Amino acid sequence: MNNLKKYGLFLGPLAFLLVLFMPQLEGLSEMGQSVLAVSTFMVIWWATEPFPLGLTALLPIVLFPILNVDVDFLASYAHWVVVLIVSVFWLGAAIEKWGLHKRLAYMLLKLFGSKPKAILLGFISSAGILSMFMSNTTAVAMMIPIIFALVSEVSKYDDSIKAKLGSALMVGTAFGSSIGGIGTPIGTGTNMAGIALISELTGNEISFLAWMRFAVPFVVILLPLLWFFLVKLFKLDTIKLDIDSEIIQKELDALGRMNRGEFNTLVVFSIAILLWVTKEAWGDLFPTIGDHTIGAIACALLFLAPVNFSEGEFTLDFNSAIGNTPWNVVFLVGGALAMGGAIAASGVADWIGYLLEGIGTYPELVVIILFAVIIAFISEVATNMVVAAVFIPIVAGLAPELGVDPAMLMLTVTVASGFAFMLPQGTPPTALAYSSGLSDAKTIMFAGFLTKLICLAVLPIVLYAVRALGLITFM
Repeated sequence: MNNLKKYGLFLGPLAFLLVLFMPQLEGLSEMGQSVLAVSTFMVIWWATEPFPLGLTALLPIVLFPILNVDVDFLASYAHWVVVLIVSVFWLGAAIEKWGLHKRLAYMLLKLFGSKPKAILLGFISSAGILSMFMSNTTAVAMMIPIIFALVSEVSKYDDSIKAKLGSALMVGTAFGSSIGGIGTPIGTGTNMAGIALISELTGNEISFLAWMRFAVPFVVILLPLLWFFLVKLFKLDTIKLDIDSEIIQKELDALGRMNRGEFNTLVVFSIAILLWVTKEAWGDLFPTIGDHTIGAIACALLFLAPVNFSEGEFTLDFNSAIGNTPWNVVFLVGGALAMGGAIAASGVADWIGYLLEGIGTYPELVVIILFAVIIAFISEVATNMVVAAVFIPIVAGLAPELGVDPAMLMLTVTVASGFAFMLPQGTPPTALAYSSGLSDAKTIMFAGFLTKLICLAVLPIVLYAVRALGLITFM
Protein backbone atom coordinates (compact mmCIF):
# COMPACT_ATOMS: atom_id res chain seq x y z
CA MET A 1 0.00 0.00 0.00
CA ASN A 2 1.53 3.32 -1.09
CA ASN A 3 1.56 6.44 1.07
CA LEU A 4 -1.49 8.01 -0.60
CA LYS A 5 -3.57 4.93 0.18
CA LYS A 6 -2.27 4.84 3.77
CA TYR A 7 -3.16 8.50 4.32
CA GLY A 8 -6.57 7.99 2.75
CA LEU A 9 -7.25 4.90 4.89
CA PHE A 10 -7.12 7.02 8.07
CA LEU A 11 -8.23 10.36 6.65
CA GLY A 12 -11.57 8.96 5.43
CA PRO A 13 -12.95 7.86 8.83
CA LEU A 14 -11.35 10.87 10.55
CA ALA A 15 -13.11 13.30 8.21
CA PHE A 16 -16.34 11.32 8.67
CA LEU A 17 -16.18 11.75 12.46
CA LEU A 18 -15.24 15.43 12.25
CA VAL A 19 -18.16 16.28 9.98
CA LEU A 20 -20.56 14.09 11.94
CA PHE A 21 -19.78 15.55 15.38
CA MET A 22 -19.05 19.17 14.53
CA PRO A 23 -21.69 21.73 15.59
CA GLN A 24 -24.71 21.47 13.32
CA LEU A 25 -24.10 23.40 10.13
CA GLU A 26 -26.44 26.30 9.47
CA GLY A 27 -29.16 25.43 6.98
CA LEU A 28 -28.44 21.69 7.16
CA SER A 29 -30.63 19.17 8.98
CA GLU A 30 -29.25 16.49 11.29
CA MET A 31 -29.87 13.85 8.63
CA GLY A 32 -28.24 16.09 6.04
CA GLN A 33 -25.12 16.38 8.20
CA SER A 34 -24.98 12.59 8.54
CA VAL A 35 -25.24 12.19 4.75
CA LEU A 36 -22.54 14.83 4.28
CA ALA A 37 -20.27 12.92 6.69
CA VAL A 38 -20.78 9.61 4.88
CA SER A 39 -20.31 11.29 1.48
CA THR A 40 -17.05 12.88 2.64
CA PHE A 41 -15.86 9.48 3.86
CA MET A 42 -16.71 7.84 0.53
CA VAL A 43 -15.16 10.57 -1.64
CA ILE A 44 -11.85 10.41 0.27
CA TRP A 45 -11.65 6.63 -0.02
CA TRP A 46 -12.69 6.78 -3.68
CA ALA A 47 -9.99 9.36 -4.36
CA THR A 48 -7.19 7.55 -2.51
CA GLU A 49 -8.36 3.94 -3.08
CA PRO A 50 -7.15 2.18 0.08
CA PHE A 51 -9.81 -0.39 -0.85
CA PRO A 52 -11.40 -1.24 -4.22
CA LEU A 53 -13.91 1.38 -5.39
CA GLY A 54 -16.76 -1.11 -5.32
CA LEU A 55 -16.10 -2.00 -1.68
CA THR A 56 -16.14 1.66 -0.67
CA ALA A 57 -19.44 2.00 -2.55
CA LEU A 58 -21.04 -0.35 0.01
CA LEU A 59 -20.50 2.09 2.93
CA PRO A 60 -24.08 3.46 2.77
CA ILE A 61 -25.42 -0.05 3.45
CA VAL A 62 -23.49 -0.08 6.74
CA LEU A 63 -23.58 3.56 7.83
CA PHE A 64 -26.99 4.91 6.77
CA PRO A 65 -29.03 2.57 9.05
CA ILE A 66 -26.69 3.25 12.00
CA LEU A 67 -27.07 7.02 11.50
CA ASN A 68 -30.85 6.82 10.99
CA VAL A 69 -30.63 8.21 7.46
CA ASP A 70 -34.20 7.70 6.32
CA VAL A 71 -33.82 7.29 2.55
CA ASP A 72 -34.51 4.31 0.30
CA PHE A 73 -30.87 3.65 -0.56
CA LEU A 74 -30.98 -0.15 -0.95
CA ALA A 75 -32.99 0.14 -4.17
CA SER A 76 -30.03 1.97 -5.71
CA TYR A 77 -27.98 -1.22 -5.80
CA ALA A 78 -30.69 -2.91 -7.90
CA HIS A 79 -31.54 0.15 -10.00
CA TRP A 80 -32.62 -0.47 -13.60
CA VAL A 81 -29.33 1.04 -14.77
CA VAL A 82 -27.40 -1.50 -12.68
CA VAL A 83 -29.35 -4.27 -14.43
CA LEU A 84 -28.58 -2.62 -17.79
CA ILE A 85 -24.87 -2.44 -16.94
CA VAL A 86 -24.72 -6.15 -16.06
CA SER A 87 -26.56 -7.10 -19.26
CA VAL A 88 -24.16 -4.98 -21.34
CA PHE A 89 -21.17 -6.67 -19.71
CA TRP A 90 -22.67 -10.07 -20.48
CA LEU A 91 -23.27 -9.10 -24.10
CA GLY A 92 -19.64 -7.98 -24.20
CA ALA A 93 -18.57 -11.32 -22.74
CA ALA A 94 -20.21 -13.12 -25.69
CA ILE A 95 -18.64 -10.73 -28.18
CA GLU A 96 -15.16 -11.35 -26.76
CA LYS A 97 -15.70 -15.10 -26.27
CA TRP A 98 -16.28 -15.62 -29.99
CA GLY A 99 -13.90 -12.91 -31.27
CA LEU A 100 -16.63 -10.88 -32.96
CA HIS A 101 -14.99 -7.62 -31.84
CA LYS A 102 -11.83 -8.46 -33.80
CA ARG A 103 -13.75 -9.17 -36.99
CA LEU A 104 -15.67 -5.91 -36.67
CA ALA A 105 -12.47 -3.95 -36.05
CA TYR A 106 -10.66 -5.41 -39.07
CA MET A 107 -13.69 -4.83 -41.31
CA LEU A 108 -13.88 -1.20 -40.24
CA LEU A 109 -10.15 -0.67 -40.80
CA LYS A 110 -10.34 -2.27 -44.22
CA LEU A 111 -12.73 0.46 -45.35
CA PHE A 112 -10.00 3.08 -45.14
CA GLY A 113 -7.03 3.63 -47.44
CA SER A 114 -3.36 2.80 -46.99
CA LYS A 115 -1.93 6.31 -46.59
CA PRO A 116 -0.89 7.43 -43.07
CA LYS A 117 -3.68 10.03 -42.82
CA ALA A 118 -6.29 7.53 -43.93
CA ILE A 119 -4.98 4.84 -41.58
CA LEU A 120 -5.17 7.23 -38.63
CA LEU A 121 -8.77 8.09 -39.57
CA GLY A 122 -9.50 4.37 -39.73
CA PHE A 123 -8.16 3.71 -36.24
CA ILE A 124 -9.88 6.75 -34.69
CA SER A 125 -13.19 5.89 -36.36
CA SER A 126 -12.98 2.19 -35.53
CA ALA A 127 -12.13 2.83 -31.88
CA GLY A 128 -14.85 5.47 -31.62
CA ILE A 129 -17.57 3.34 -33.23
CA LEU A 130 -16.71 0.17 -31.32
CA SER A 131 -16.54 2.08 -28.02
CA MET A 132 -20.14 3.19 -28.46
CA PHE A 133 -21.22 -0.41 -27.93
CA MET A 134 -18.45 -2.12 -25.95
CA SER A 135 -15.75 -1.45 -23.36
CA ASN A 136 -13.36 1.36 -24.30
CA THR A 137 -10.53 -0.64 -22.78
CA THR A 138 -11.28 -3.69 -24.93
CA ALA A 139 -11.61 -1.55 -28.07
CA VAL A 140 -8.14 -0.07 -27.52
CA ALA A 141 -6.50 -3.29 -26.33
CA MET A 142 -7.47 -5.20 -29.45
CA MET A 143 -6.18 -2.38 -31.69
CA ILE A 144 -2.69 -2.35 -30.17
CA PRO A 145 -1.41 -5.55 -31.89
CA ILE A 146 -2.64 -4.17 -35.23
CA ILE A 147 -0.79 -0.90 -34.57
CA PHE A 148 2.40 -2.81 -33.81
CA ALA A 149 2.03 -4.79 -37.04
CA LEU A 150 1.61 -1.61 -39.08
CA VAL A 151 4.50 0.08 -37.31
CA SER A 152 6.68 -2.94 -38.07
CA GLU A 153 5.72 -2.64 -41.74
CA VAL A 154 6.62 1.07 -41.75
CA SER A 155 10.04 0.33 -40.26
CA LYS A 156 10.99 -1.14 -43.63
CA TYR A 157 10.83 2.37 -45.03
CA ASP A 158 11.90 4.88 -42.38
CA ASP A 159 12.41 4.70 -38.59
CA SER A 160 11.44 8.36 -38.10
CA ILE A 161 8.14 7.73 -39.88
CA LYS A 162 7.69 4.60 -37.77
CA ALA A 163 7.95 6.54 -34.50
CA LYS A 164 5.70 9.34 -35.69
CA LEU A 165 2.96 7.10 -37.07
CA GLY A 166 3.05 4.68 -34.12
CA SER A 167 2.59 7.53 -31.66
CA ALA A 168 -0.21 9.10 -33.70
CA LEU A 169 -2.10 5.81 -34.05
CA MET A 170 -1.81 4.97 -30.35
CA VAL A 171 -2.90 8.41 -29.18
CA GLY A 172 -5.69 8.58 -31.77
CA THR A 173 -7.02 5.15 -30.84
CA ALA A 174 -7.02 5.89 -27.10
CA PHE A 175 -8.62 9.32 -27.41
CA GLY A 176 -11.03 8.16 -30.12
CA SER A 177 -12.34 5.39 -27.90
CA SER A 178 -12.92 7.80 -24.99
CA ILE A 179 -14.82 10.20 -27.25
CA GLY A 180 -16.80 7.43 -28.96
CA GLY A 181 -17.87 6.01 -25.60
CA ILE A 182 -19.89 9.17 -24.99
CA GLY A 183 -22.17 8.36 -27.94
CA THR A 184 -24.54 5.82 -26.36
CA PRO A 185 -25.82 5.09 -22.85
CA ILE A 186 -23.90 1.79 -22.85
CA GLY A 187 -20.67 3.38 -24.12
CA THR A 188 -19.25 3.92 -20.64
CA GLY A 189 -20.23 3.19 -17.07
CA THR A 190 -20.10 6.94 -16.45
CA ASN A 191 -22.89 7.50 -18.99
CA MET A 192 -25.06 4.90 -17.31
CA ALA A 193 -24.36 6.26 -13.84
CA GLY A 194 -25.11 9.79 -15.04
CA ILE A 195 -28.36 8.70 -16.71
CA ALA A 196 -29.41 6.85 -13.56
CA LEU A 197 -28.71 9.86 -11.34
CA ILE A 198 -30.50 12.25 -13.69
CA SER A 199 -33.46 9.87 -13.78
CA GLU A 200 -33.44 9.49 -10.00
CA LEU A 201 -33.21 13.23 -9.33
CA THR A 202 -35.70 14.42 -11.95
CA GLY A 203 -38.11 11.50 -12.15
CA ASN A 204 -37.69 11.32 -15.94
CA GLU A 205 -36.08 8.28 -17.55
CA ILE A 206 -33.63 8.99 -20.37
CA SER A 207 -34.17 6.56 -23.21
CA PHE A 208 -31.42 5.08 -25.34
CA LEU A 209 -32.42 7.23 -28.30
CA ALA A 210 -32.84 10.39 -26.22
CA TRP A 211 -29.23 10.11 -25.07
CA MET A 212 -28.02 9.44 -28.60
CA ARG A 213 -29.84 12.50 -29.95
CA PHE A 214 -27.66 14.58 -27.69
CA ALA A 215 -24.42 12.58 -27.67
CA VAL A 216 -24.00 11.31 -31.24
CA PRO A 217 -23.71 14.84 -32.73
CA PHE A 218 -20.99 15.50 -30.17
CA VAL A 219 -19.08 12.37 -31.24
CA VAL A 220 -19.62 13.05 -34.95
CA ILE A 221 -18.10 16.53 -34.56
CA LEU A 222 -15.25 15.55 -32.25
CA LEU A 223 -13.83 12.48 -34.01
CA PRO A 224 -13.02 14.37 -37.26
CA LEU A 225 -11.62 17.26 -35.20
CA LEU A 226 -9.41 14.83 -33.29
CA TRP A 227 -8.22 13.32 -36.58
CA PHE A 228 -7.45 16.73 -38.13
CA PHE A 229 -5.65 17.88 -34.98
CA LEU A 230 -3.48 14.74 -34.74
CA VAL A 231 -2.65 14.85 -38.47
CA LYS A 232 -1.28 18.36 -37.96
CA LEU A 233 0.38 17.60 -34.62
CA PHE A 234 2.27 14.58 -35.99
CA LYS A 235 2.63 16.10 -39.48
CA LEU A 236 1.18 12.99 -41.14
CA ASP A 237 0.06 15.05 -44.13
CA THR A 238 3.72 15.54 -45.07
CA ILE A 239 4.47 11.80 -45.24
CA LYS A 240 4.51 10.38 -48.77
CA LEU A 241 4.03 6.70 -48.16
CA ASP A 242 1.63 3.88 -49.03
CA ILE A 243 1.50 1.18 -46.36
CA ASP A 244 0.75 -2.39 -47.32
CA SER A 245 -2.96 -2.80 -46.55
CA GLU A 246 -2.54 -6.57 -46.79
CA ILE A 247 -1.72 -6.55 -43.06
CA ILE A 248 -5.37 -5.92 -42.25
CA GLN A 249 -6.56 -8.40 -44.88
CA LYS A 250 -4.25 -11.11 -43.52
CA GLU A 251 -5.61 -10.59 -40.00
CA LEU A 252 -9.15 -10.77 -41.34
CA ASP A 253 -8.39 -13.90 -43.37
CA ALA A 254 -6.82 -15.54 -40.33
CA LEU A 255 -10.17 -15.36 -38.55
CA GLY A 256 -11.70 -17.59 -41.23
CA ARG A 257 -15.42 -17.78 -41.80
CA MET A 258 -17.80 -16.51 -39.15
CA ASN A 259 -18.54 -19.37 -36.76
CA ARG A 260 -21.91 -20.16 -35.21
CA GLY A 261 -21.09 -18.41 -31.94
CA GLU A 262 -20.10 -15.19 -33.73
CA PHE A 263 -23.22 -15.32 -35.88
CA ASN A 264 -25.55 -15.85 -32.91
CA THR A 265 -23.88 -13.03 -31.00
CA LEU A 266 -24.03 -10.65 -33.97
CA VAL A 267 -27.74 -11.34 -34.54
CA VAL A 268 -28.73 -10.94 -30.88
CA PHE A 269 -26.57 -7.84 -30.37
CA SER A 270 -27.97 -6.25 -33.55
CA ILE A 271 -31.52 -6.95 -32.37
CA ALA A 272 -30.76 -5.38 -28.98
CA ILE A 273 -29.32 -2.23 -30.59
CA LEU A 274 -32.31 -1.98 -32.92
CA LEU A 275 -34.77 -2.32 -30.04
CA TRP A 276 -32.91 0.22 -27.91
CA VAL A 277 -32.83 2.78 -30.71
CA THR A 278 -36.46 2.30 -31.78
CA LYS A 279 -38.04 1.96 -28.32
CA GLU A 280 -39.61 5.40 -28.51
CA ALA A 281 -41.59 4.23 -31.57
CA TRP A 282 -43.05 1.06 -30.01
CA GLY A 283 -42.60 1.73 -26.29
CA ASP A 284 -46.22 2.85 -25.75
CA LEU A 285 -47.40 -0.63 -26.72
CA PHE A 286 -45.25 -2.18 -23.97
CA PRO A 287 -44.91 0.56 -21.32
CA THR A 288 -43.27 -1.70 -18.73
CA ILE A 289 -40.37 -2.66 -21.00
CA GLY A 290 -37.28 -0.55 -20.36
CA ASP A 291 -33.76 -0.51 -21.75
CA HIS A 292 -32.71 -2.91 -19.00
CA THR A 293 -35.46 -5.33 -20.06
CA ILE A 294 -34.12 -5.37 -23.61
CA GLY A 295 -30.62 -6.06 -22.28
CA ALA A 296 -31.90 -8.90 -20.10
CA ILE A 297 -33.84 -10.45 -22.99
CA ALA A 298 -30.76 -10.26 -25.22
CA CYS A 299 -28.68 -12.05 -22.57
CA ALA A 300 -31.37 -14.72 -22.17
CA LEU A 301 -31.31 -15.34 -25.92
CA LEU A 302 -27.53 -15.75 -25.82
CA PHE A 303 -27.82 -18.30 -23.01
CA LEU A 304 -30.47 -20.20 -25.03
CA ALA A 305 -28.96 -19.96 -28.55
CA PRO A 306 -27.09 -23.24 -29.22
CA VAL A 307 -23.67 -23.46 -30.84
CA ASN A 308 -23.46 -27.23 -30.53
CA PHE A 309 -26.68 -28.51 -29.00
CA SER A 310 -25.62 -32.17 -28.85
CA GLU A 311 -22.65 -31.24 -26.67
CA GLY A 312 -24.61 -28.71 -24.61
CA GLU A 313 -22.63 -25.71 -25.88
CA PHE A 314 -24.50 -22.41 -26.03
CA THR A 315 -23.51 -18.94 -27.20
CA LEU A 316 -23.03 -17.63 -23.66
CA ASP A 317 -22.31 -19.68 -20.57
CA PHE A 318 -22.71 -18.57 -16.98
CA ASN A 319 -19.00 -18.82 -16.09
CA SER A 320 -18.02 -16.57 -19.02
CA ALA A 321 -20.72 -14.07 -18.08
CA ILE A 322 -19.81 -13.93 -14.39
CA GLY A 323 -16.07 -13.98 -15.04
CA ASN A 324 -16.26 -11.04 -17.45
CA THR A 325 -18.41 -8.86 -15.19
CA PRO A 326 -16.39 -6.15 -13.41
CA TRP A 327 -18.39 -6.24 -10.18
CA ASN A 328 -16.30 -3.35 -8.91
CA VAL A 329 -18.07 -1.15 -11.48
CA VAL A 330 -21.50 -2.62 -10.71
CA PHE A 331 -21.18 -1.88 -6.98
CA LEU A 332 -19.67 1.51 -7.74
CA VAL A 333 -22.73 2.54 -9.74
CA GLY A 334 -25.02 1.30 -6.95
CA GLY A 335 -23.05 3.22 -4.32
CA ALA A 336 -22.95 6.34 -6.47
CA LEU A 337 -26.74 6.21 -6.86
CA ALA A 338 -27.23 5.62 -3.13
CA MET A 339 -25.02 8.57 -2.27
CA GLY A 340 -26.50 10.82 -4.96
CA GLY A 341 -30.06 10.05 -3.93
CA ALA A 342 -29.27 10.66 -0.26
CA ILE A 343 -27.53 13.96 -1.05
CA ALA A 344 -30.66 15.15 -2.85
CA ALA A 345 -33.24 13.75 -0.39
CA SER A 346 -31.47 15.02 2.76
CA GLY A 347 -31.12 18.59 1.54
CA VAL A 348 -27.31 18.48 1.17
CA ALA A 349 -27.53 19.44 -2.51
CA ASP A 350 -29.74 22.42 -1.68
CA TRP A 351 -27.37 23.44 1.10
CA ILE A 352 -24.37 23.35 -1.23
CA GLY A 353 -26.41 25.32 -3.76
CA TYR A 354 -27.07 27.96 -1.10
CA LEU A 355 -23.33 28.20 -0.34
CA LEU A 356 -22.54 28.68 -4.04
CA GLU A 357 -25.41 30.98 -4.90
CA GLY A 358 -22.94 33.76 -5.73
CA ILE A 359 -22.20 31.94 -8.98
CA GLY A 360 -25.74 32.80 -10.00
CA THR A 361 -24.61 36.28 -10.99
CA TYR A 362 -22.87 34.75 -14.01
CA PRO A 363 -24.67 33.97 -17.30
CA GLU A 364 -25.75 30.36 -17.89
CA LEU A 365 -23.06 29.81 -20.53
CA VAL A 366 -20.30 30.93 -18.14
CA VAL A 367 -21.61 28.59 -15.41
CA ILE A 368 -21.67 25.66 -17.84
CA ILE A 369 -18.13 26.36 -19.07
CA LEU A 370 -16.90 26.83 -15.50
CA PHE A 371 -18.26 23.45 -14.36
CA ALA A 372 -17.08 21.73 -17.54
CA VAL A 373 -13.50 22.94 -16.96
CA ILE A 374 -13.52 22.00 -13.26
CA ILE A 375 -14.93 18.52 -13.93
CA ALA A 376 -12.62 17.88 -16.90
CA PHE A 377 -9.49 18.51 -14.84
CA ILE A 378 -10.69 16.73 -11.68
CA SER A 379 -11.37 13.64 -13.80
CA GLU A 380 -7.64 13.38 -14.54
CA VAL A 381 -6.95 12.35 -10.95
CA ALA A 382 -10.25 10.74 -9.93
CA THR A 383 -12.41 7.97 -11.39
CA ASN A 384 -14.81 9.45 -13.95
CA MET A 385 -17.82 7.68 -12.47
CA VAL A 386 -16.98 8.99 -9.01
CA VAL A 387 -16.68 12.54 -10.33
CA ALA A 388 -20.10 12.25 -11.96
CA ALA A 389 -21.63 10.68 -8.85
CA VAL A 390 -20.38 13.47 -6.59
CA PHE A 391 -21.17 16.46 -8.79
CA ILE A 392 -24.47 15.54 -10.50
CA PRO A 393 -26.55 15.74 -7.27
CA ILE A 394 -24.74 18.96 -6.37
CA VAL A 395 -25.48 20.69 -9.68
CA ALA A 396 -29.05 19.34 -9.62
CA GLY A 397 -29.63 21.23 -6.38
CA LEU A 398 -27.55 24.18 -7.50
CA ALA A 399 -29.21 24.76 -10.89
CA PRO A 400 -32.46 26.34 -9.59
CA GLU A 401 -30.47 28.69 -7.37
CA LEU A 402 -28.42 29.76 -10.37
CA GLY A 403 -31.34 30.01 -12.76
CA VAL A 404 -29.64 27.45 -14.99
CA ASP A 405 -31.33 24.62 -16.91
CA PRO A 406 -30.69 21.48 -14.75
CA ALA A 407 -30.49 19.30 -17.88
CA MET A 408 -27.68 21.42 -19.30
CA LEU A 409 -25.67 21.35 -16.09
CA MET A 410 -26.12 17.63 -15.35
CA LEU A 411 -25.26 16.67 -18.92
CA THR A 412 -22.20 18.91 -18.71
CA VAL A 413 -20.96 17.06 -15.63
CA THR A 414 -21.66 13.61 -17.10
CA VAL A 415 -19.89 14.28 -20.40
CA ALA A 416 -17.01 16.44 -19.11
CA SER A 417 -16.05 13.75 -16.59
CA GLY A 418 -14.96 11.69 -19.61
CA PHE A 419 -12.48 14.31 -20.83
CA ALA A 420 -9.56 12.61 -19.07
CA PHE A 421 -6.91 12.42 -21.77
CA MET A 422 -3.72 13.61 -20.06
CA LEU A 423 -2.76 11.23 -17.25
CA PRO A 424 -2.69 7.41 -17.08
CA GLN A 425 -5.00 7.32 -14.06
CA GLY A 426 -7.63 9.33 -15.98
CA THR A 427 -9.05 6.47 -18.07
CA PRO A 428 -7.90 2.92 -19.00
CA PRO A 429 -7.49 3.88 -22.72
CA THR A 430 -5.04 6.64 -21.76
CA ALA A 431 -3.24 4.23 -19.43
CA LEU A 432 -2.89 1.78 -22.34
CA ALA A 433 -1.41 4.56 -24.48
CA TYR A 434 1.21 5.19 -21.79
CA SER A 435 2.02 1.51 -21.31
CA SER A 436 2.24 0.67 -25.03
CA GLY A 437 5.64 2.31 -25.45
CA LEU A 438 4.51 3.72 -28.80
CA SER A 439 4.24 7.27 -27.49
CA ASP A 440 6.14 9.09 -24.73
CA ALA A 441 4.51 10.71 -21.71
CA LYS A 442 5.25 14.27 -22.83
CA THR A 443 3.53 13.71 -26.19
CA ILE A 444 0.46 12.09 -24.63
CA MET A 445 0.10 14.84 -22.04
CA PHE A 446 0.45 17.61 -24.62
CA ALA A 447 -1.94 15.95 -27.07
CA GLY A 448 -4.32 15.15 -24.21
CA PHE A 449 -4.34 18.74 -22.97
CA LEU A 450 -5.14 20.12 -26.42
CA THR A 451 -7.78 17.42 -27.00
CA LYS A 452 -9.36 18.38 -23.68
CA LEU A 453 -9.51 22.03 -24.78
CA ILE A 454 -11.13 21.02 -28.09
CA CYS A 455 -13.76 18.97 -26.24
CA LEU A 456 -14.44 21.79 -23.80
CA ALA A 457 -14.91 24.21 -26.70
CA VAL A 458 -17.30 21.91 -28.56
CA LEU A 459 -19.40 20.81 -25.55
CA PRO A 460 -21.35 24.07 -24.95
CA ILE A 461 -21.89 24.52 -28.70
CA VAL A 462 -23.48 21.08 -28.99
CA LEU A 463 -25.48 21.54 -25.78
CA TYR A 464 -27.07 24.77 -26.97
CA ALA A 465 -27.60 23.42 -30.48
CA VAL A 466 -29.45 20.29 -29.35
CA ARG A 467 -31.53 22.34 -26.92
CA ALA A 468 -32.44 24.84 -29.64
CA LEU A 469 -33.45 21.95 -31.92
CA GLY A 470 -35.53 20.38 -29.15
CA LEU A 471 -33.38 17.26 -29.00
CA ILE A 472 -33.03 17.44 -25.20
CA THR A 473 -36.58 16.38 -24.39
CA PHE A 474 -36.19 14.24 -21.28
CA MET A 475 -36.21 16.99 -18.65
